[in-house]
Amino acid sequence: KLDRREDKEGRLLEFLSAEDGSAIVYASTRKEARAAFEFLAGRGLSVGLYHAGLEPEQRTRAQRDFLDGRTRTLVATVAFGMGIDKPDIRRIIHYNIPGSLESYYQEAGRSGRDGRPATCTLFYSQSDVRIQRFFIDQSYPAPDHLFRLYTMIREAHPLSVSAGDLSTASELPEISVNAALQMLFEQGWVQMEPDGKYALTQPDVEHPDVDFHPFTERKARDDTRLKKMIAYTDPTICRRVHILNYFGQPFSPPCHSCDVCASDRAPVMRGRAVSEAAPATVESDDVARVILQAVADRGGRLGRSLIKDILLGSRRKQILEWGLDRVEAYGRLRSYRGDRILGWIDELVARRLLLVTAEEYPRLKLTEAGHQALDSNELISLTGFAPPSVKPAALSPTPREPISLPAGAGHEFDLLLHERLRQWRRQKAQELGVSAFVVLYNSVLEEIARQRPRTLDELESIKGLGPRKIEQFGQELLELVQSCPPSPAPAKTIEPGPDEAALNVMSPAPASITELVAQVRWQIECFRQGGPEPDRTALLTLVQQAEMLKSQDVVIAINALSTLSVQQAVPVLLKLLDFASGDILMSAAEALGKLGANKAIPRLLELLADERPGVRRAAVRALGRLRATEALELFQRMTTEDPSDYVRLAAQAAVTLIQLTP
Repeated sequence: KLDRREDKEGRLLEFLSAEDGSAIVYASTRKEARAAFEFLAGRGLSVGLYHAGLEPEQRTRAQRDFLDGRTRTLVATVAFGMGIDKPDIRRIIHYNIPGSLESYYQEAGRSGRDGRPATCTLFYSQSDVRIQRFFIDQSYPAPDHLFRLYTMIREAHPLSVSAGDLSTASELPEISVNAALQMLFEQGWVQMEPDGKYALTQPDVEHPDVDFHPFTERKARDDTRLKKMIAYTDPTICRRVHILNYFGQPFSPPCHSCDVCASDRAPVMRGRAVSEAAPATVESDDVARVILQAVADRGGRLGRSLIKDILLGSRRKQILEWGLDRVEAYGRLRSYRGDRILGWIDELVARRLLLVTAEEYPRLKLTEAGHQALDSNELISLTGFAPPSVKPAALSPTPREPISLPAGAGHEFDLLLHERLRQWRRQKAQELGVSAFVVLYNSVLEEIARQRPRTLDELESIKGLGPRKIEQFGQELLELVQSCPPSPAPAKTIEPGPDEAALNVMSPAPASITELVAQVRWQIECFRQGGPEPDRTALLTLVQQAEMLKSQDVVIAINALSTLSVQQAVPVLLKLLDFASGDILMSAAEALGKLGANKAIPRLLELLADERPGVRRAAVRALGRLRATEALELFQRMTTEDPSDYVRLAAQAAVTLIQLTP
């Protein structure tokens, strides 16, 4: 994939300089062919040029020089090649993407006819796809253009008119004029004279009855061919599979010849599991889930670069104009480099958890395997994450001490004030008819609870509170802080469960909620590897403090509570259904279903109308588990009416399960 011309030229020069035999460089237009020819000639390569716009003697000389070996490389359009049988062509380079796999296969097949190995390379860029789209659009002109040309020919009657004259007079591209004339010719409305000009067959007919249906079908076929050509560029599927399947021949990879199968990344790039050298850790799992959820939440409408910028918290113009700085995933991976995020996205594509669409502007979509990975409690591995190291001192058999959490009164963080701020924000959001985060971000509430500002100046010092927010909410916030005296409550203590003394790899007791998160994540990691159960009370504490934590930490705790069947979590999970966060909402909904919480049914029914497909699917699954007969009629409608494929699938499964229940 080479989007910049300088990159294409650099790679072209690199390939041809290293090639001993003959080579053909195919370009999509005369202009592209001329540019590539001049670049190579200017670098001293033995190169010729061939396209239909040259004089016949120029084309003949270029062809003869190439066939006789006086020119090693020929830059050409598709006008070159028919009937050519030069046996020692070692390399074919498609400088631009062709319009179909038929064309690509035919042109690539001109190499290696002497039985020796040859290399075929395709340069892919979005600008080249746009050229092919242009060709398709111009080959099937709009009806008004066709009728306009018909009128011009009729007005010239009894004289005939050339395609070039019509192009000049109508100011339409000649390719479009020729396509319109071909349409009229095929349906008998015009005829070609011996001099190559066109005249009407029925000049008395003012408005011809042209049947556009065959041309619409033909254009759809050309669109499909181009999409399959674009799909060929997918770096995760064997190239031979693409070609042979296109021509109706089954093939099982690897072929051991294409770049996908022959590379050292072949096991990954054919869609197999990532190398065992990449361990699955809590951090890799968190990052993978953030990426997958970000793609799912955007409904497959964005490409990898834009998803990466959202995760980085970019302030680029497009992000701000589209309101993408307000989505749940915004800034979630800002602690990582952009190139690493792109690498992880490509890794998830290679493992079939994400799909890149075959379009001019490729988009990322979540696959069914990606949905299953999000639903599963299994850790997702990514390269570049080392498993957590265990210090020798942490392996001592001394039982773990109780875990202490600050209650906040006069300490770093005032939990009571934070809870009142959350209640105020929820009420304010309802009054304004907006989401809670639109009122104030979680980080702002946390800082207010930490700093307890007493004046507007102190309030302005908190990051995320701009002049508009101060003007809108400043006085209310100060009054709320003043009305909430610092809580004198002692530190809350969580006693370890009877089985947890065996977990000898724990750190000392945490001094803050952040350290508690780290400890619980470590406990869950050990549990997933066959260790003792994590501290249930600590899990509940994290879920209760959901708005203070990163979403992925809350989701991990929810999933653990669900796996351990902790019924005490039901009241807390019910409260989480009021969250704006998509991933927390989905995890809480599915956990309530797994815990058999029938009291959640009314709220889950409301979630079926949520605009986010992931939330709807989570609610469907939960209600399906609960065998909620009151949802049956709605599920039956959703099986055909819901716009999301995977929501419809979930609804179909729920209908079946409910109907099978006695």
